[in-house]
Amino acid sequence: MSRGMRVLSSFSSFFSSCCSHSPLSSSCSPSPLFSSSFTLACSFSSCSSSAIQTRIIDGKKIANDIIEEVKREAEIFHSQKGIKCGISTIVVGDRHDSNIYVERKIQMAQKCGFRANEIRFPASITQQQLIHSIQSLNSSPSTHAILLQLPLPPHLNQHRILSEISEKKNVDGLSVDNFGRLALEGVAEGEKGGREGKREENDTPSPLLPCTPAAVLEILERESVSLEGKRVVVVGKSAIVGLPLSLSLLSHRATVTVCHRKTKNLQEIIKQGEIVITAAGSPKLIKGNWLSPGAVVVDVGVNEVTSQEQHQQQQKRRVVGDVDFDSAIGVAGLLTPVPGGVGPLTIAMLMKNVLFLAK
Repeated sequence: MSRGMRVLSSFSSFFSSCCSHSPLSSSCSPSPLFSSSFTLACSFSSCSSSAIQTRIIDGKKIANDIIEEVKREAEIFHSQKGIKCGISTIVVGDRHDSNIYVERKIQMAQKCGFRANEIRFPASITQQQLIHSIQSLNSSPSTHAILLQLPLPPHLNQHRILSEISEKKNVDGLSVDNFGRLALEGVAEGEKGGREGKREENDTPSPLLPCTPAAVLEILERESVSLEGKRVVVVGKSAIVGLPLSLSLLSHRATVTVCHRKTKNLQEIIKQGEIVITAAGSPKLIKGNWLSPGAVVVDVGVNEVTSQEQHQQQQKRRVVGDVDFDSAIGVAGLLTPVPGGVGPLTIAMLMKNVLFLAK
């Protein structure tokens, strides 16, 4: 079977999927993807029969490093501009999970030295009332970033409301305009956008990656993983992770295959990936023998499972990823754990986005 990869981009599925929260043998493994500080046991030209020395990524450490960087830059911004970076978070209703997430975000914003404003509305708020509040924040000079906590109650149109947030303040990057710019930049030869962010000459912001895809790219960059020309398999096509991530990977000149629940021969496709990024929401879907030796594996999946341990009557809940972590050890060259991998970086990348929008 050809090792060629197809770019499967389903931009038209954005509106229906946005914000809603299955081996080929090979005589050789992928070429090394790391800097000289980290060498894989397999090269492209030859393989060792011994197990790969898998490197486990410490997402908490990377997140802490990012927060410290943001704090320093926020202090400089404050001293130069005389104002603090400001983020306003809109919360509709009283969902327990949303309350937990919002509390974490506000605490992190305050740790970074930001001015964090929380605006709460009852679940019964009308769409027009919510839009009016967003428009007020759009014109507020003290608010540099607006975060709309999702999901919203069913009577509110998420797409319409998200589109009301100014592109210069949309810290989550979840808007039609932002996705359109991501798509255009993804196909533009030589462009590398969506990760660093920049201002164009007409003051129109370049596309801003949603926080989870941004966290994935941050890990790859900090681990000196090359993307250009690499075969990248993205498992999952959601508008929050899979779609924007695949578009940004294209802008970095990777060869991208996007898989979803209807994809046939999933195991064969994953076997071809030099880099595998999973956001399928299916616990332990991907086994170690599905992976090419030395592959870079970034597990975005967060799945709660229950298990009953021996000699214990009560079931125990725990969080696992889309990758069968234990079987991937000794096969993957680089591997993110769940928990403790991508997750800690998502809020850190949100803070990084706030700082960028303020500047």
